[in-house]
Amino acid sequence: ADTLLHLLRNRVDIVSFTSSSAVHNYVSLLAENISLVPERIQYASIGPITSATAQEYNLQIEYEAEPYTIDALVEAVKARISP
Repeated sequence: ADTLLHLLRNRVDIVSFTSSSAVHNYVSLLAENISLVPERIQYASIGPITSATAQEYNLQIEYEAEPYTIDALVEAVKARISP
């Protein structure tokens, strides 16, 4: 948890989830430290089921893949961050 929080504070801008279990594991790992995640962190999801799981934990999904593939997830993020 400490290493993850350090990365979120210093090196990470976007966290991507490729499954609902990844969301559950992220939240479980951070546990009570989840409130310490910087507000600037954005979240990306591979699809609507994973997005719904993230929203159950009040994680706002900024990017969602269509179709529901890793390649499409990468493209969804690139399309919004590239000039």
